Amino acid sequence: MYRVIVRSKRDVDAVKAMLERFYPGWSVDVVILRGTRSVDRALDELKHVLSPNKLNVVLLCREDLELAEALSQHLLL
Repeated sequence: MYRVIVRSKRDVDAVKAMLERFYPGWSVDVVILRGTRSVDRALDELKHVLSPNKLNVVLLCREDLELAEALSQHLLL
């Protein structure tokens, strides 16, 4: 039903813990962009992890502001 996409392994652990605590039993996948901060690599990783059958949510940190802005421009085109 849902897929949460995060940048780093540490974020995966935090999101999974939050989901177990507040949304038990929900069908939520958590996948990783393998730590990339490069826009080109992140776009390439997104091609592999985006699911057309699920609501995809990309979570990035404040440190990833430039990456978030670049991805939003590329994905909205």
